[in-house]
Amino acid sequence: PLPHRITGLTVPHHLLAADLIAGAFALASGQDYRRIIILCPDHFGRSSTPFAVAIRNFQTVMGEALVDAAAVARLQENPLVSASNLFSHEHGVRALLPFMAHYFPHARVVAVAIHRASQPSQWDSLAQTLAPLLTSDTLLLQSTDFSHYLPWPQARRHDQETLRVLSAGDPAAVLGLTQPQHLDSRGAQYLQLRLQQQVYQARPAVAASRNSQEYAAQPLDSTTSYLVQVYSPEN
Repeated sequence: PLPHRITGLTVPHHLLAADLIAGAFALASGQDYRRIIILCPDHFGRSSTPFAVAIRNFQTVMGEALVDAAAVARLQENPLVSASNLFSHEHGVRALLPFMAHYFPHARVVAVAIHRASQPSQWDSLAQTLAPLLTSDTLLLQSTDFSHYLPWPQARRHDQETLRVLSAGDPAAVLGLTQPQHLDSRGAQYLQLRLQQQVYQARPAVAASRNSQEYAAQPLDSTTSYLVQVYSPEN
């Protein structure tokens, strides 16, 4: 565990990179979180609104993960947010739940799926709704995979462009990235950067960078990249 105060993590949701997910959670495992807010893509476009939230508890192989019902109700006051059952098949959340249940068994979950057609003005609206929920014992967990469907050399170029945006720490710069060539949810990355800056005065540090080619013995025509980000108000 890092000795620093950790206010946010960005982790993959492909279990191919389970070692990176576990490593990221381990870095924050010295903290005691009461709430974990997950921002993930709505991979299959099942939400009828720009944002969807889970209202049911989750069963995991490590035990039950309870939903923070009061926080979910607060989010539903925003007309852009609706309750949905899409999370039964949303790996952006389900892949991470066993790690959460292992490392933070007492934390309650707020799962938010971001529709691919959502717009920056809608992300700003959600940010205003989320900000009061980001207390000192809350972890903002961004569930995001990065460059998609490119050969490794092209993926590396796109990852370098993403890393440049992260190093600047400017949420507006995320709008210059493309989806999915750079990442699978611009909305999730924008919200993470903006809320970390606004609420915690925290900046990202990239703790790991890897590509699916590095897990394979044979050359791949189509790859996915993974960037683990750790947010802290401390240097």
